[in-house]
Formats: sequence, structure tokens, C-alpha cells
Amino acid sequence: MGKLVSDSKKFVQGYEVQGVSPLPHYFEEIYPHSVGIPRIGPRGDKYYFYYSVGGLGKAFYEIEEQKLSAKSTYRFLKNTENRRKYFRGIKKAIKKVRKWISLVELLDVGGVDNKKLFEYFNESNLLDAEVFSYYLISQPYRLQLFENEVREELRKRVASSRVDVYLARLTASEKINKTSEEELNIAKLFVRLKNKSIKSIQPPTFKVEYLKEYSEIERLYEKYKILILGDGEWELDKSKYLKRLSREYKRPKSHFENRIKYLNALPNKISKDKENLIKSLYLDDKTIRISRFLAEMGYVRLSLRIEGFIPLIYASIQISQEVAKRLGYKNSKNILFLTGKEIAGVLSGKIRVSEKELKRRRGKNDEYLILLENKKVHYKFGKQARTLYKKLVPAEDYSKTVEVMGVI
Repeated sequence: MGKLVSDSKKFVQGYEVQGVSPLPHYFEEIYPHSVGIPRIGPRGDKYYFYYSVGGLGKAFYEIEEQKLSAKSTYRFLKNTENRRKYFRGIKKAIKKVRKWISLVELLDVGGVDNKKLFEYFNESNLLDAEVFSYYLISQPYRLQLFENEVREELRKRVASSRVDVYLARLTASEKINKTSEEELNIAKLFVRLKNKSIKSIQPPTFKVEYLKEYSEIERLYEKYKILILGDGEWELDKSKYLKRLSREYKRPKSHFENRIKYLNALPNKISKDKENLIKSLYLDDKTIRISRFLAEMGYVRLSLRIEGFIPLIYASIQISQEVAKRLGYKNSKNILFLTGKEIAGVLSGKIRVSEKELKRRRGKNDEYLILLENKKVHYKFGKQARTLYKKLVPAEDYSKTVEVMGVI
């Protein structure tokens, strides 16, 4: 490994993700930074790596890259037309995802020829990379300079220890997200069922006795099943979903009535809280505009996760299982340990990577590290991954630490 990264760069941990293999992470992390984000407008990080062991992966950002990315994103999104372009791009990307997922659900992967199947696999991954590029631009570290402008105004008005608390309140989104929408619709249905004196929705009895009501629950599952996925859970299991609902249904009717009132009132409550803060703190128009923009970015970030890359990862896994079968791999998960360059060659039939080699890479702990180093991509597996990780992120001595501070 070159001296440039190991000797002069300092990496800090970002977020953690459960159960994602190297190939999806190439398209979600490396490709967006090197191609996707610059294509939209801002710069991508030139130095970045992702390390995973035992199914738990961690993203690591280079400190100076974070600062440069924040400046680049600030310059780009400060321009009103660029901002509109960014939000239009997100709408188009999510629209493409919905169309693509609908196609995959209807697709008989076993009935298409190799060329078409490989095209589907590649298209799913590239669409994932496009969506993730938009997502990465909305990450907090890229919006830091916008947040700092709001913080600067707040410091003039409130105690330093309260600045981030007020920032969180000012930048909260009034929009109901998909998760809250699901909870609201479940609560409404449960109140209706309890009004009919239905004591239990435990299948199969409930399914037999109340076919109409059961079909309503099935519709909820179809509408919100994508929320089951993520963080290591990549299988849709209707029976688990129904069991979860039957457990929830045991709560008293008053619980669901209270949740309906709370969720219905939440957008207005957040809006009123922000209005009162703006008035009491005498915030100027510029600070108000930035706060509203940050609230929109927070909502967008969650939408891109729920409606964007999570369903795409699921679709890619379904297609990859058939691709692995066509390539003669007994374990479909092994295909996810191909590198970004290898996948193109494998899908076109130009190269062959043996399952023995992929099994070796996975080892006992599925340990790997992907490093982006100024447009060059390095893959390390097993012991080599662990060695490089320790080199890039030296262990720190916290034995003398006496105080930890932060804001939730």
C-alpha cells in the first residue's frame, strides 16, 4: 500500500451497517465518490474506506476530505438552481427505483437468457450507485457549513451548551416519514378491528373468520414490506410481519387511539415549535431559509434510504442468486465477494473467478476492506484487511479519559 494514505491521512469512523458484502458496497460507496457525486455537481471523497468483519461494516472518512467535501457541497447547494436540480434529480431517481422494483417483482429471473439477466444485475447495481450518490450528498458531514451558519446565529442568542439542541429543533422535518405513516395506518386499522370486538388477529384463525379484515392487513404488508429490510435483514417474511402485528394488537384500544392523535398532531406540533423558536430568538430570514433547507435534507436522506437503496439492495440480492446459479456457484453469497472490475468481466463472460477463490476471500468472518485512494480502488480480504485497518486507524488510548460529551 502506498505511503500517501498510511503516512499522511487520518480517518474517522462514520456510520455502521449490518450484513452488506463488498460488491454492494463498491456500488454504494466507491463508485458514487469516484463517479456519481461529481456527476451531480459536488466533489466526491478521494480518500475513503469501508471495513467489515463478522457482518458489521464501518465507513471511514478522511478528515481533510470531509472538510473539502463540505466546502464543495456548500458551494454547489448554496446556488438556488443547483438546489432545485438536486431535488429534481432525487425525484427522478426514486421514480426509476419504483419502476425498476415493480419490474423485478414481476420478473421470472429463471426464464431470461444469460445476457439479459446480467444486464438486469448490472442495471440494478448502477441504479443503486446513482441513488447512493444523492444520499451521500445529504450526509451531515457534507452539510456542516450550512449547519455552522445556523449555529453561529444561535450562539448569539443562547448558551453554547444549548446550541445543538436548538439546531435539532429548528431543522426537524414536519413531514410524516414512511415509518410513521405505516404506524399511523396500522393504528387506524387496529382501532377499527377492536371496534368490531375482534379479540385476536392471530393467524390462521383470524384469516379464516375475518377474510375482509385479513385482506386489509395483507394490503398493509404489501405497501410497507420494504420497511422490514435493512441492517442485515434481507429476506421478506410475511409470517414474521403478521406475528409482529398480532403481538402489537394485544395492546388496549386506547394505546392506538393515543398514537393516532400523536402522529396526526406531530407535523403541526413541530411546525408550531419552530415558529415559536424563530419568534423568541428573533432569527433573520437567511437563518430561517437555511434551517428549512436542512429540514428538507433530513427528510430526503431518510426517503433515499427507505425508497431508494434498500429496495435496490434487495432486488440485487434476488438477481444475484440466479446469476450465481448460472455461473455454477453453489453459495449465492459468494458472488458478492467479486470486485468492481471483476463483475464486469464475469457478467460479460470474459473472465472466470472460481468459487474456491471467493470462498477463500470470505474466510470464516467475511472480513474485507475496500479503500478508495485517489480514484484507485484496493480490495483486501481476511488477515490483510485487518492489518490494513489497524494501519489506517491506529488504536487510541482512552485509559486517561475522564469525561465524554455529546448531543443525541
